[in-house]
Amino acid sequence: MVAAIPDFYTPVSQLPEEFKTVQAAFETDKTLSLEWRKEQLRQVWKMLDENESRFHEALYQDIRKPKVETEAFEIIGIKNEIIHTLENLDEWAKPSTVDVFDEFKVNQPRVYKQPKGAVLILGTWNYPVDLTIDPLISVISAGNTAVIKPSEMTPATSKLLTELIPKYLDSDCYRVVNGGVPQSTELLTYHWAHILYTGGAKVARIVMAAASKHLIPVTLELGGKTPAIVTANANIDIAAKRIAWAKTWNLGQTCMTTDYVLVHESVQEQFVAALVKYVKAFYENAGVDGMSCLINDMHYHRIADMLDATKGKIVFGGRKDAAKRFVEPTVILNPALDDSTLAAEIFGPLLPVVSFKTFPEARKVINQIDPTPLGLYVMTEDNSEAEYFFTHIRSGGAAINDPMSQLAVPSVPFGGFGESGIGSYRGKAGFETFSHLKSAVTTFTDPASEKAIEWRYALGDREEKYHAMKAATEIPLN
Repeated sequence: MVAAIPDFYTPVSQLPEEFKTVQAAFETDKTLSLEWRKEQLRQVWKMLDENESRFHEALYQDIRKPKVETEAFEIIGIKNEIIHTLENLDEWAKPSTVDVFDEFKVNQPRVYKQPKGAVLILGTWNYPVDLTIDPLISVISAGNTAVIKPSEMTPATSKLLTELIPKYLDSDCYRVVNGGVPQSTELLTYHWAHILYTGGAKVARIVMAAASKHLIPVTLELGGKTPAIVTANANIDIAAKRIAWAKTWNLGQTCMTTDYVLVHESVQEQFVAALVKYVKAFYENAGVDGMSCLINDMHYHRIADMLDATKGKIVFGGRKDAAKRFVEPTVILNPALDDSTLAAEIFGPLLPVVSFKTFPEARKVINQIDPTPLGLYVMTEDNSEAEYFFTHIRSGGAAINDPMSQLAVPSVPFGGFGESGIGSYRGKAGFETFSHLKSAVTTFTDPASEKAIEWRYALGDREEKYHAMKAATEIPLN
C-alpha cells in the first residue's frame, strides 16, 4: 500500500517555477538596498513576535517541545540575532580595505561584499524554526533571495512557516516549499548560488555531490560526537548540573549537546553521583509529558536498540515507552570504546561516561571516537587545561564550563569542521558566507602611474626592464 502524500507538500512539477521566481526576483536588484534588507529582517522579527504562541503550539505538537525550550532556543535567539544584524549591517556591507605593503597602497585595494543570488535552505527537524530561520537571516542580510524547505518531519511547524513567511516577507524573494525526498532531489538539480543544508553526514554527501555538478558552494551543518571533559579541577557539582541540563534539553536531540563525558578518574565517582542526582531531579520534576519526545518511531527504535546493545553499566534510567516515543535520560558508566553508545552520534537521551588518567589519553580517546566533533566542552577552573584541549582537538566550536553556551551569544559563528560540517553562519560570518567577497584595485592613468608599469610592455631593452620590474615589485626579506 502506497502512503498518501501529505496535502501540504509542494508538487514536484511546481518546483521549477519556485526556483525561477526567486532567480528573477534577484535579477530585479531590489535586494541590493540595505534598507530593503533591514525591512525584511524587521519583518522576520515581527513574524516571530506576533505569532509566538502559535510557534509554541506547533513545536509542542511536532516534538512535544516545552515552552521554555521553544522560547529560548527557537524564538529569542533568532530575535536577538536580528537585532545584532540590524545594528551592524551597514558596517559589514561597506567595501573593506586591505592591509598591503606601502608600495601597493596607491592601487587602493578593497573588497566588495556582493550578493550571490538565489539560495536553497534545507532545514531540519530538531530545531525547525531556529535552524531554518537563523540561516535565512544571514541570507537576507547579504542581499540574496531564497527557497526555504522546512523539514517534513515537523509538519505543524512547517505548515506554520509556509503560512507566515509569505505574509511577512517579500513573496517573490522568499518562497517556502514542502516535501520529502522527491522534492529535495528535484531542488538539488537546480543551479543555486549557494546551498545550506542542516542534518546528517549521509545526506550531506548527497547534497555535496549534487552541488558539485554546478560547482555550487555549500554550507553543511552536521553533528558528531561532542565530548564534555571533566578535569580534576572542575567544579564537580556545577559541571554535573550543566551537563545534565544539556543532555535532557530537547531529550538530547541537539547537534551541539554533550554526546559523551570524559571524566578524570580521581573525580569520577563524585561526578557520576552528582550527574545522576541532577538527571533524576530534572526528569522527575518535568515528567514524561514535560519533556520532548523522540521525533518519530524510527528514531525511537534506533535509540532503544542502542540502549539494548550497550555493555556499559546503567546507573540511572533505561526505561522505554514506545507509545510515547520516549526513552528515559540514561547514564551509562564506562562503556568500551567500541560500545553501541560510542560508535555513532547518539542524538538522544543516553549519556556514556568514560574515565581517563591523563590529558594525552583523553585526547587519544576523542580522536578515536570522533576527531572533528561539532562541539567541545571543558569543565575546569583552570583555563590552561581548557586551552590544551582547544589547541589539540579540531572541533567546530567550544565552551568552558557550560555546554552549548556558545549558541546563546548572538552572532558568534556557528559551524562545524570535517565530519561535523563545512562553513558557518550567524552574524558577520553568516553575512560573508552568503556574500561573494570581490577584490578590486585601481590603477591610475596619469604619467607617473604609467611609468611605474612601463616594464610590462614588450618595448625597449628587455634586460633593463627585467631589473626595473624586480626593483618595482619585489619586497625584500628583512
